[in-house]
Amino acid sequence: MQIQAETIPLLLQGEDVLGVARTGSGKTLSFLVSAVELLYQANFTGVVAICPTRELAIQIHAVAKELLKYHSQTVGLVIWWFVKERRSRRYCKRFKSIGGDSWSSC
Repeated sequence: MQIQAETIPLLLQGEDVLGVARTGSGKTLSFLVSAVELLYQANFTGVVAICPTRELAIQIHAVAKELLKYHSQTVGLVIWWFVKERRSRRYCKRFKSIGGDSWSSC
């Protein structure tokens, strides 16, 4: 696929890439193939993919699980989601007090 042919070599060189293509064009696989290869080459511990939507996180997790089926790396999925702003602020205050760090997004 064109998006994969154009982006994977750049990603493997450590370049930042913004890929825009239609749904089903292979953007997720481009990212994951490059990430897995870099993990293997550099002996890194892991990759974190931060997604703007729950649906995209689930999609990336499913593709990663299939891609890594025969590899030693494992895949996890964490979805953090707030229903209401008031509830969100309450959680942020709780995490600030636990971790001691300031969270700019709260």
